[in-house]
Amino acid sequence: MIISKSSRRLSSIPAFLLAGGLWIQGAESPIVLLDFEGEAVNASQRKELGADPKGIKLTGKAVHPDGLVDACVVPGGSSFGGGEKSLLLYDASRKGARHDGWTVFPPEKDAPITVRFDLRVNEVRSQGDFLIVRLFAEGGAAAGLRLKGDGKEAVLLDGEGKQASRVLVPGRWYRVSLTLPPASAASGDWKLGLEDGTPGGRKEDFIRAKREAPFPGGYFRLAWNTGFGPEAEADLSLDNLRVERATGADFSAPAAASAAPALKECVAMTKSENLRRFPELPWQKRSDWKSVKEDFPAKALGDGKADDAPALQAALDAAGNGTTVYLPPGVYRITTGLELRVPAAGLHGVRLIGHGRSTRIVWDGPKDGRMLTIRGLHRSRITGIVWDGRGLAGIGVCHDAIRFETQVTHEMEAFLGFTMSGLQIAPKHKEASAELLYQGCLFEDCDRGLSFYSFNDYDNTVDGCEFIRCAVAIEDVHGNFYARNSRFEASRLADIRMQSEHSSSVRRCVSVGSKRFVDHHASVSPMTIESCLVSGWTGADGAVKVGGAPLIVLDTVFQKAPDGGAPIQVALRDQRILSSGNRVEGGGGLVRNPQEARVYEIPAGTAKSPRPSLEESFLGASRPVPGKIFDARRDFGAKGDGKTDDTVAIQKTIDAARAEGKRALAYLPAGKYAVSRTLKMEGKDYSVGGGGFRSLLSWTGDPKGPLLAVQDPQNLVLENLSVGSDDEPREGFDIVQSGGGTGSMSYDMVSVFGLYRKMAERGGLALVGLASGAQVEIRHLQGNLRIRDCARAAILARTSYEGIVTIEGKEKDRGGMLGFLTRLGTKGEYDLVVRDSQSVVMSDFYIEQADNGFLFTGNPGDAPGRIVIQGAKMGTEAGPVTMEGYRGEVFLGHHQYYNKPNPMVFRVSSKEPSTLTLLGSMFYGTLPQLTAEGAGKIYLLGNHPKVLSGQEVHDGQGAADTADADAIRGISRAFDELRRLGALDRKISYGR
Repeated sequence: MIISKSSRRLSSIPAFLLAGGLWIQGAESPIVLLDFEGEAVNASQRKELGADPKGIKLTGKAVHPDGLVDACVVPGGSSFGGGEKSLLLYDASRKGARHDGWTVFPPEKDAPITVRFDLRVNEVRSQGDFLIVRLFAEGGAAAGLRLKGDGKEAVLLDGEGKQASRVLVPGRWYRVSLTLPPASAASGDWKLGLEDGTPGGRKEDFIRAKREAPFPGGYFRLAWNTGFGPEAEADLSLDNLRVERATGADFSAPAAASAAPALKECVAMTKSENLRRFPELPWQKRSDWKSVKEDFPAKALGDGKADDAPALQAALDAAGNGTTVYLPPGVYRITTGLELRVPAAGLHGVRLIGHGRSTRIVWDGPKDGRMLTIRGLHRSRITGIVWDGRGLAGIGVCHDAIRFETQVTHEMEAFLGFTMSGLQIAPKHKEASAELLYQGCLFEDCDRGLSFYSFNDYDNTVDGCEFIRCAVAIEDVHGNFYARNSRFEASRLADIRMQSEHSSSVRRCVSVGSKRFVDHHASVSPMTIESCLVSGWTGADGAVKVGGAPLIVLDTVFQKAPDGGAPIQVALRDQRILSSGNRVEGGGGLVRNPQEARVYEIPAGTAKSPRPSLEESFLGASRPVPGKIFDARRDFGAKGDGKTDDTVAIQKTIDAARAEGKRALAYLPAGKYAVSRTLKMEGKDYSVGGGGFRSLLSWTGDPKGPLLAVQDPQNLVLENLSVGSDDEPREGFDIVQSGGGTGSMSYDMVSVFGLYRKMAERGGLALVGLASGAQVEIRHLQGNLRIRDCARAAILARTSYEGIVTIEGKEKDRGGMLGFLTRLGTKGEYDLVVRDSQSVVMSDFYIEQADNGFLFTGNPGDAPGRIVIQGAKMGTEAGPVTMEGYRGEVFLGHHQYYNKPNPMVFRVSSKEPSTLTLLGSMFYGTLPQLTAEGAGKIYLLGNHPKVLSGQEVHDGQGAADTADADAIRGISRAFDELRRLGALDRKISYGR
């Protein structure tokens, strides 16, 4: 329960803070109402809390600039804000005015200040659960009150934990009074009083404390001002105890006890300072969104009082393919776990959408329970929900799949106070959970923030997340992961602890005050740590512990070592470490026991490292949401039945959004839309999107024609759509983007043809002839991707799944950048084809079940190219790499070359200068066989062979170092490409 209170006279100050983070700004008039982040309330809020020269209007009453405002911030239920906080404003100019159970006594000058509020002890579960009331003076707490008990009675403890003289009985009402010195006084005692509200109850002032008495902690602020001097402040925290707020009962009358049954219960919530930086998402409800408060027979209340578990479960049970379950702002109290079940055919395209920090699901059930269990999803998304475990729940969200699930995004979710894991892939689930993306999520006060334990839990991408005070932030036992652009603070055991089955990486992350940054005990899985900042680790044996597989460390700064020692501890002999551009502040080397390792120092290149700062956070305080929404069905008559030709209706929808601009959205609700003529998307500042994977554009026109043509886009977005189907192989592309403009285009959760198909020349997304200055962000794409004559543009694919990537082009000008972050390919004849000696950089590429890995080709006279690929796994039936006539440099590593074929054949054949360098890789169950013909050369550095039984193989059997000075200089150039990719990621993804 969150309670805040403030009284303020408005006339004399231009801007000030009311309790709970609400600001009222203005001198005499007008007065502007601002929200909890200091921004003006939106138009819909102004209808009820408007501003005009006469003051702030609320339910027909006006609070004038010269009046005293009594403001209460209480749990959800009012029309303002909803969810975690609601605002009540009153005209409190009359001395002793009382509102809704709260009493404020604005004193005369030099008189003490007293605030009273009413609590009912509802339940004391066990020893260790307690209520805390603490008063804050300048610079620290002044007094404290705690309750402990066994469920029958609660014992008062003072601020030092010593037993006081009173016993509180669950079910009774008590009045707490805070009496402070006059606001004008420089010093004085603070007094906390307690009064038994039942008939015959007695009053007792049981705690006195000086201002300077220390009592650490952070709590909810009560602040008020009488107009006679500095404001007085107190903080109230209600931890792990359910309480109820009185609603105007006369406390001195015997009727108070009988009034208690009519009062409603509010659940306590976890306090998180970091939620202030967590996004607020002011969505407009779409036509096909199903609200848990309105659109199901059992309706959730979201008031923090009712048990909403039955209503939420009914909504999940009703979810089918393409369903969006919408949770409006509110506090949803649940006492039993929820489960997203799946039918025999699986669930596809399901979405759960909340409003960010104002949609909160709070656990009030048994200790160590699960809040949500997911049994298997495909191409689905969960966005904008705060999961509050309150230190009681074991797991926030658990993927415990009974059917294979893939491509699930957790986006802008917060996980607070879990005894086991905030988000877990269960250790004994029956099917794999793979290609999960955790983006912009907060994990705070969890034993494990994010954890995955089983084989086949692969391709976990952690991007833009924050982990605060977890025992282990990311724990990976048998899967693999890619962590980037994330922040770790005060992890008690480690930020990252891993025994990955396949390779992982940590890039552009910051760690502050954790025991250890990375605890790497994967003897077969190489790893890269790139452009990180690690400060003030507390473990005595280093910030990074590595045990077996090769490690690449680039541009990472280690500072404030606890013992002044080196940051990397080697656990096994003959550890390969490739190092470049690292800095250990305070002197000393990089490795504590260098005699146990082979350390290869690669000279730093010329590119600048995109390393984060010590204070940097990647949580977004806000996220752009669509402006005006144009609905293809509602507004323009589209049917979405898969039979009616919807071409005209959809084009009209797109044109309307284009004419509106200002982030307008052309929206296609879930359905199958037949399209017979190419749709056109051009112009600026709007989006075209749908309800997810089950919003499908199906082509019925000329087999050679594209379904959607994107021309010279300027800040356009295509999102949450399937464009073309994997059942529709045809000659033309699904989407073609072209033009010589310099604008930007984004693709997010877009599916095109190519899943599990060996037809690289059909369907998919084609980028053609993009000019210098053009920018393309592929946030999430499934299917074929063809990039032709785009070497002058900046193209970043953050997550690209399945299909085949083909890169080609004859142009000589190659001043742009083509980069991939997370990339998965399966089932392809080749999963990556690069022609014409083109260039590309890929930081985390996972391949399995493919015929071959990479095909790189070129022609005489090509401009020389450079390819840099780091890979999680190379699992192919035949060869991993074939280079035929490619002119330039190719660098592969780290990589894990997995199991078969054995030997693994690398072949370079070229009449032009051509080099292939294998570095920092693990040959796991296989050995390399190198074939270089003509002007081709192959180099090795820092690789490690091992057979599947665990027995190491001597380097001389194919993995010995062969790199000379020229090859070392080439690796410096390769690392520069990774730096440029990181800089492009920060620029496009985070605007930094």
